Amino acid sequence: MKKHSDRLVLSDGRTLRITRDILTENIPFAPSGRQDAEMIFDIMLRAAAGADSIENTCKTLQDAPSGKTVRTRLEQYRSVTDMEVHLNRALQALLSLRVRDSRQPLAVDYNMPPYYGNPSPEEMPYMCKGQAESGTTRFYVYATLYVIRKGKRVTVAIVTVMPDDTYVAVITRLLHKIASLNIKIECLYADKGFFNVPVIRHLKALGITFVI
Repeated sequence: MKKHSDRLVLSDGRTLRITRDILTENIPFAPSGRQDAEMIFDIMLRAAAGADSIENTCKTLQDAPSGKTVRTRLEQYRSVTDMEVHLNRALQALLSLRVRDSRQPLAVDYNMPPYYGNPSPEEMPYMCKGQAESGTTRFYVYATLYVIRKGKRVTVAIVTVMPDDTYVAVITRLLHKIASLNIKIECLYADKGFFNVPVIRHLKALGITFVI
């Protein structure tokens, strides 16, 4: 942590260490020891930050395992439900009391990473179709719920969106993920995709103020 002009600034190195530690502590899989787990997460974080593939990232890092080795370790997660539990636990691990047990504005958002190629039988149940974008009509879709604080987003929950999921079902699952945080919803913000009668009726029934 560095101090500049009476402001605390989080360095890149410290951000990496904190993120890697949270992932290592909350997302268990069976590498051979903590150092091995940290290396796997280092590779994944670097690939995500650079929008690069795991394979190419492994080639650019010294003493890194092969991309195939990393994917083999990750493939032990066959249950999306289990992964959701661990990811949400990691997201909420360092939330301050200023977020927990307080009244906060929240926003829900859909994220649609494009999928290229021919999905395997295991991948097909998670393939959502949409309007052509970035050269494909297939997408992995996940929804996030985040607190808005001082113009910044603090993600507090994430769920996978299946092809048959309704907007009401997705909102219900996201709110369930933060139930233990005891956050009082000041207002829920959502994009125009959520503007439909079932969603409006559902939010009104829950007594949640919303802006779509």
